[in-house]
Order: sequence, then C-alpha cells, then structure tokens
Amino acid sequence: MLMISPKMASGVQEKQYTPSLLSFFIYNPTFGPREGEEEKKILFYHPSEVEKNEKIRNVGLCEAIVQFTRTFCPTKPAKSLHTQKNRQFFFEPEENFWIVMVVRNPMIEKPKKDGKPPTMEYQEEEILDTVYGAVVRQCYSMYKLFNGTFGRAMEAGGVELLIQKLEKFFYRVNIAGICLMSCCFLMLLLGVF
Repeated sequence: MLMISPKMASGVQEKQYTPSLLSFFIYNPTFGPREGEEEKKILFYHPSEVEKNEKIRNVGLCEAIVQFTRTFCPTKPAKSLHTQKNRQFFFEPEENFWIVMVVRNPMIEKPKKDGKPPTMEYQEEEILDTVYGAVVRQCYSMYKLFNGTFGRAMEAGGVELLIQKLEKFFYRVNIAGICLMSCCFLMLLLGVF
C-alpha cells in the first residue's frame, strides 16, 4: 500500500510503502529428497502465479536456512530471518512440515532534488517478529480447526488430498488479506500504533 506524506520544509513529497506479503508457502523437505524432485516438496505456494523455478529456489533457500541454524541449536530452528528488504518467518507446526511467510519491509521513497532517481529507505524495525510470528501460527491453527492436522490429511488421502485441502482453505480465506489484517490487529492489541 502506498501512502504519500508531504515534507513541509522542502516541499518534496515522500512516498511511504506499508509492509506487504511477498509469499506464503508450506513445504515438506522429505517429499523431494533427490535432485530434480524439488517441486514435490511444495505443498502450497502463494502467489500461485510465481514461476516454478522461483518457487523451488525460495523453498530451497528457506530449507537451507533452517538446516544451517539447526547446526547451532538442533532443538530450536530459526523462527525468522531479517534482511534489509524482507523478513521471513518460519514455523514447523508438525514434524517436517514448514510454513513460511515472507513480508516486504515497509519503506520510504525519498526523492532527490537534482533529478536523480529517488532513494529507498527500508524501515526494517517496523516489523515485529512477535506479531508476524503469531500470524503464521494462527494461520496453522485456523487450518487445523477446519481441516485437522497435515498428518491426518496424509493418512486419509496422501499428498494429493493435503494439497487440495491447503489450496481450498488458504485461497478461500484470502491468505494475503488475512495475514496483513491480522498483523494490524495484533499490533493494535499490543499497543504498537
């Protein structure tokens, strides 16, 4: 979302961009253990229009981050990764099932007076791990309330049934809208605004 804030002294307007959901996906690293089978790991990916190779690359990166952090603390894998532009949140609700949410950090576009391209200033500290981590956990809780566990779906009909249930549920609840609305609500409850 874009918001424009006027700068009083200089007369130049800054554009402020709020956090936005870049991707939300669920994967199981045991489903595609061999090279060439990486796509089998992906159970759900939003947005679905993303090219297959990019999905595989994003899931592989998250899988590598989780594995790398486990070398330091095997019982407590990574919960989030902070970069300048994005924040990634990881949650393992059931053994080998991972939910990942990637959020673009809010930013301010600052125009330059001399006609040069504007600079982007990322507001990395505006995203709270506690809030967005709670949203990821809540997404799983909502899914489980209406569909049962991932393992239960696997027992009932295998990977195909689980994929169908995930797509039906998360596209019905509009995952992009629910994630960001939940974050705003939780931040309001925590007194952040």
